[in-house]
Amino acid sequence: MGTYEKPKPCPNCGQSDADKINFTWWGGAIGPRIFNHVKCNYCSTKYNAKSGDSNTTNIIIYTVVLVIIAFALVFMFQGG
Repeated sequence: MGTYEKPKPCPNCGQSDADKINFTWWGGAIGPRIFNHVKCNYCSTKYNAKSGDSNTTNIIIYTVVLVIIAFALVFMFQGG
C-alpha cells in the first residue's frame, strides 16, 4: 500500500490485502486520501484502511458539504 501502514482487515472478508484508491467520482483525488479509502483485493469491498469501517457516512457528509459550498459560491458570484 505504498508508504501507508498495513490496512485493517476488510470488514467483509477479513483479508488485509488492499490497495489504496487514488481517484473516485465523489472525491476526485483528495477525498480518498482524506478518508484512507482502500479496495480489498479479495472481495473488492471499499473501506477505511485505518479504522476498518465503511466510508459511506464520510462520503455522504463530504459530498453534501461540497455541494453546499458550490451553491454558496454560485450564489455569491451571481450577486444573490
